[in-house]
Parts: sequence; structure tokens; C-alpha cells
Amino acid sequence: MTCNLSTFELFIIKKLIYDNPRWCNKHISRENLTRSVPSDKRGECKEVIGDLARKGFVKLYKSQGRGDICVPKQRKYQLIGYLKAHREEHYFLQSLDYDRIR
Repeated sequence: MTCNLSTFELFIIKKLIYDNPRWCNKHISRENLTRSVPSDKRGECKEVIGDLARKGFVKLYKSQGRGDICVPKQRKYQLIGYLKAHREEHYFLQSLDYDRIR
């Protein structure tokens, strides 16, 4: 599967769909999503979220006055394929159990 996704894009996708999937109608604030990113990289990470939205991988919207993000469920298998395609390149993708993604 051919894809040109940056490390931050893959990291954000992994956080959105792996441990606690954020399929649309179940969302997370952008601030909470970027908490595990070093503070000097958070601005770049927020830009990446905008890039993912422009590519159609995530949806951005306002909820309770804050910027929230979720993943359209129809993108599930495409995004899993991207994570699998890059698992050899990135340590944070190597130990994932892809069958666990619901």
C-alpha cells in the first residue's frame, strides 16, 4: 500500500484508532490528543492534524467550545493498512496487535 504519511501523521492515527478508538461520534479534544507529544512539537502536531483533515482521514469540529477530532469509520481498513505499511520504520508501530483494532 503506497502512502506518504509523516511520523507525526502515523502517530496521531495510531493514537486515534488503537487503544481507545475515536470513530466519529466518539471524539477527543485536540489538546488531549497531543498531550503525549513534547511541548516544543505540539504546534507541528496540531498542523499535522489539519493536514489529516484535509486528506479526509479525520474530521474536525467544535464540541462544547473546544476543537475536537474523530476518525470516519469507513477509513478504518485504509488507516490500518497505512500503519502496517510503516511498522518496520517506526518503533511505536512495531508491537501493535492490529486484530485488536475494533
